Amino acid sequence: MTVSDEILYSYASAARDLWLSTTPQKEQVPEHHFSMRFERRMKKLLREQRRSPQANRVIRRTRQAVAVLLIAFVVTFSAAMTVDAFRERVIKVVVQVFHELTDYRFTSHEATNTLFSVAEIGYVPHGMIKTHEEFMDGHAYALYENDDGEFFELTKEQVLSGDSYQMILDTELSEYKEFDLHGNPAYNNEKNGNSTILWYDESCVYTLFSNLSLEELKEVASSIK
Repeated sequence: MTVSDEILYSYASAARDLWLSTTPQKEQVPEHHFSMRFERRMKKLLREQRRSPQANRVIRRTRQAVAVLLIAFVVTFSAAMTVDAFRERVIKVVVQVFHELTDYRFTSHEATNTLFSVAEIGYVPHGMIKTHEEFMDGHAYALYENDDGEFFELTKEQVLSGDSYQMILDTELSEYKEFDLHGNPAYNNEKNGNSTILWYDESCVYTLFSNLSLEELKEVASSIK
């Protein structure tokens, strides 16, 4: 028997109804909860979409200009400094502040024999548990959450000799502070109910992002080894 287009067309609606009858009802499908990391990425994409193409081009050009200025600064700075001066600190940081963003560039000029490991957190707020963790060469990430929707993320990046690590924060209409942490400067940015603390220690750069209060987040940061 030859199956023609007319026969297929006559049975198409019945096949459709049969297939739809096997799918679960909407109320039977469990609600999917996206991770905090995914939600932030989506917010960033939506923020970019709300800007005009001209504004996005300006931001991209600004970031490119920052990179060129930083490279020029590092080259000039390297020529001016002695080897002994480099040994004072493994990591050098350059901060560039713009209208909508702040660019942080951490550069290492000294080899290190320190083995990279997961950061040890001495203080975790009550009720928070680790819900996600990543670890690979030179990169570690951990997410802690509680049942009340509070969370904090810790990212640890190793900066080896000759390498650099860049972090760009959205600082438009935000509250910015600097304070001392483990003998090095720490940078805090608060916006939309969330806080970011960025600092370095030996050959690593640490980033804490959270909706906890700044004082409690500082306590977490101070306990990290």
